[in-house]
Amino acid sequence: IESHEAVTAFGRDILLTAKEKAEDAGYTLSHAITDCIFIRKPNSEKISEAELSELCQTITNATNITMAVDGVYKWLVYPPSKIDPLLPVSNRYFGKFYNNELKIRGLAVRRKDTPNFIKTFQQRLLEIMQTADTIIDLKELHRYMHRTFTEHKEKLESGRIHWQDLLLRKTTGRAMEDYTVENASYLSMKQLEKLQIEVSPGEKVRYIVLKEKHPEKLKRYLSEEMARSLDLEICSYDSDYYTRLIFEAFKEVWENFAPSGYFRLNQTKQIFFDFV
Repeated sequence: IESHEAVTAFGRDILLTAKEKAEDAGYTLSHAITDCIFIRKPNSEKISEAELSELCQTITNATNITMAVDGVYKWLVYPPSKIDPLLPVSNRYFGKFYNNELKIRGLAVRRKDTPNFIKTFQQRLLEIMQTADTIIDLKELHRYMHRTFTEHKEKLESGRIHWQDLLLRKTTGRAMEDYTVENASYLSMKQLEKLQIEVSPGEKVRYIVLKEKHPEKLKRYLSEEMARSLDLEICSYDSDYYTRLIFEAFKEVWENFAPSGYFRLNQTKQIFFDFV
């Protein structure tokens, strides 16, 4: 514990020093994570890599920690926290460099537990956003973003998505007999038990959501192994559940640019769209 506290204290001190050196050089701190800072000029001028290299050397000299330029962004987005919309999540961001490449961290498309269908959908959204060079350009893409969501929503509602593209992945936190709640992990493990497959704490289970609120709990989810044993091509899945997933993936990247009031959920959890 003491070692962890010491490392954290040193890291915080170095990060604050880097922040102060950047501010002394006329920059404004936009965001900071364990090993990097995001800075901008107050007047939104483009920052040259030569300027940044000079700043990196200044910080390196002051901290004895080598700093380097990761890139210069045309635009950069910090998706808001679900707990507090006014705060970003420290390790979740995405943006477009001046070389037109995207850098993506922490989004659904990068998370290992995201179904392939959702990843493909969000990747398409990001490709559309990649065509924009400014915030104004981004906002003008709303029609294309909405259309992309609508197309994927209709595909889900058709019931024709292959089950392998809908698999979610969860880490089991304990042995099956130690679960007190019959959640997706537990119910998937029950199916695996029938196939004589033992799952140890910390291992992964993959499953499809058949009907999240089915009165018979064992019919709510279908494990990957059970689906393979049944030799399924297409199975009946909970399109409402997966629509919520693509809605959240859409909102994650587009909430900052959509027209005011665009994203809403009514009391019956039906998705509404305004100002399309």
